Amino acid sequence: GKAVQDEQEPLSDATKLLTFVPYHWRDWSVIRSSDCLYLWNEFCAVELSSVSNGWFRFLLENKLATMYSSGSTEGGPDSFESRVEFSEKLQRVCGMVQASSEVPVAPILSAPGPTRLVVGNWTLSCLREGEVTIHNSDGTRQATILREALKGFVFESNRGSRNTVSGTTPLGPQFHFKWSKQKGVQYKSKADVARQKVKALSRDLQRSHFSSAQESMRKVVAELKSILSSVEEACLAHDSGTVPSSGLPWQEELQWALKALALLLRDERTISAYELQSSKLVPVLLSCLQGGGREGEGGRGTAASEAKERTHIFKTAFAEASAEPVDMNSSTVSSTASSASTGLVRKLISLFEAMEKLPVCVFESPGAPLNLQVVHRRLRFRLERAVGEDGLLDCSNRTLRIEPLVSVEGLERFINGVVAKQWYDFERPTYHFVKLAKSLQEPLSFRRTSDFDQNGILYWIGSNGRMAEWVNPARKGLVVVSSSEGRILPYGGLEDVLSRESAPKNCHTKDDRNSWFAVDLGLRVFPTGYCLRHSRGYGSRSALRNWLFQVSNDGHDWTTVHTHSNDTTLGEPGSTGWWVLSPPSDPLGWRHVRVRQSGPNASGQTHYLSLSGLELYGEIRGLSDEDLGKAARELEASIKRQRKHIKQHVLKKLVVGARVVRGVDWKWRDQDGIPSGPGTIIGNLRNGWIEVNWDHGGANSYRMGAEGKFDLQLLEGEDQDAGAPPPPSSSSVPQGDTSDPPEPPKPLPPPAS
Repeated sequence: GKAVQDEQEPLSDATKLLTFVPYHWRDWSVIRSSDCLYLWNEFCAVELSSVSNGWFRFLLENKLATMYSSGSTEGGPDSFESRVEFSEKLQRVCGMVQASSEVPVAPILSAPGPTRLVVGNWTLSCLREGEVTIHNSDGTRQATILREALKGFVFESNRGSRNTVSGTTPLGPQFHFKWSKQKGVQYKSKADVARQKVKALSRDLQRSHFSSAQESMRKVVAELKSILSSVEEACLAHDSGTVPSSGLPWQEELQWALKALALLLRDERTISAYELQSSKLVPVLLSCLQGGGREGEGGRGTAASEAKERTHIFKTAFAEASAEPVDMNSSTVSSTASSASTGLVRKLISLFEAMEKLPVCVFESPGAPLNLQVVHRRLRFRLERAVGEDGLLDCSNRTLRIEPLVSVEGLERFINGVVAKQWYDFERPTYHFVKLAKSLQEPLSFRRTSDFDQNGILYWIGSNGRMAEWVNPARKGLVVVSSSEGRILPYGGLEDVLSRESAPKNCHTKDDRNSWFAVDLGLRVFPTGYCLRHSRGYGSRSALRNWLFQVSNDGHDWTTVHTHSNDTTLGEPGSTGWWVLSPPSDPLGWRHVRVRQSGPNASGQTHYLSLSGLELYGEIRGLSDEDLGKAARELEASIKRQRKHIKQHVLKKLVVGARVVRGVDWKWRDQDGIPSGPGTIIGNLRNGWIEVNWDHGGANSYRMGAEGKFDLQLLEGEDQDAGAPPPPSSSSVPQGDTSDPPEPPKPLPPPAS
């Protein structure tokens, strides 16, 4: 291909590493998250935890291992699952980068010099040409060296030993991103140039022909849209028990419209596939033949009877249209005219062939997410020797690759979702469950028969009042899930908290004593019971034992409904539990629910909050008027204001001798004592970190600007001149817990997930 120089001037070396901004050094890609720094090339990936005292994780030769300061390496007990977790975490960080191919990727440390890039306890520098050295502030002699031609790294331990760690197996397509290949000069092959020309030509065709055709539709298209409007009106009149605007009974209106549609589609050349798709023929017919069901008259049974009536009218209309003779002298009828039903089927086939692109599993596509899914269940195989064979093939330590085939139901679901807007794609006031909640005269009851059955409130929301197939309400924005970690969890996504899959997700918070998950339902709910499902990742060690179930009207002030103390209901990953609630009397109910950690989990030491499912039972008493997710947005805005205040007014007061306490971004467990207490600054602010000596006896360095986080705030009374805002509520900043002994001040390597 030909080299095309960027129009802009070459980017100069970055002087500091910002979070979620891509960089590169030679063929190494670099990106920083809120708590880690990632570096990777074609063969090796390295994860440097900001709070590490010298250890780091690296992925090489399809194996994930931890390197310690002494030079010893240690692999996790489940290396395959840990490798997938490592990849998913890196992809989430890279997913925060703008998707456009125009993302600028600045170089770092291009030439030897005094520049030092500091990320947490790690410092990157270039002392020799084509070499980057990484030091840890807690390691006296430890160094990790990256070299331009090396497919790995050189590690110098604190004992003086020197090892070269290198590999020959590529990491795979999940480590390829558009921006990771930008190195100042962008290379375009002939295929890339041709692809750009095709895109430009497609845009011209769209503007010149398709867009103009939509603006000034042909007479036959206007006729088709009028017919479909009559079909919709007749079905709506059937659902509501009213009379169409024409004054005819809905049966006559529907039969007339369907017959007109059948006559229009008898000729295959009458209307194109594009015009057919833009007229929304498929969603109208689906809505007509499925039956809507009238509110308060039997739900699904009513929908089935309506569908039966409409299907009968549909058959009658198309049979009558097929029986009518075709006027071959008409200018609108060609030799391709056929029966009405045949014409409809052929039109639908042409529509799907022209408009649909079914998903294809491509295992070698750069930038795609993980193509191979982890099998979480133990498989048993029976090996048989075929006739004439003398031995068996040794498959030890080999990967089993399974390519799933699509089911008819899955194919139908996909086509319906692409051809027509789904109910959750419209505005919230149009949702069936929202309309029901708004017009309630009496509370709507939900009673449990088994764990995670279809009688729960969250299932009711995700299935649009049991009128559609269930979707995860958090993924589609029907409810809002928030957490003590913000929007990004160490593992999993916030939507996994509401998963209904029996195979548990790997979803948990960091090891924080006051971790929590909260759900903004947007409805007024009076809960009488709830179910939880334990997630995977740390096995039974992270199962909940001590927690609170809380409710709130505003998402700020919480009422504890149930206190769990050493509750052993949850055990292995995927296990479920059910608890009865007795909340205080409230005629309106509550809008928010929260599960909050109050003590150690099953390990007896850590405080990971692990959940892969939540379901509520009780009563829905109405619709909340406030915006969905308002409390989560307000909490996020409050934290941003506090950070801004600290940056502008408090940092200048952080001098030796100043008194401080834990602040808005505190994540260091009980390093400030039990209960949490004040400390004294004993060093100057350096690279966003400052050292504190706590009154209880411990000392350590904390973030005050590093990673955009602020772990400390001035002790009350010390910041009067700064006009400090009141400290955050307990719902946003965890407070001390007296249930466990203090942890050691330096964090240890994370356990294998």
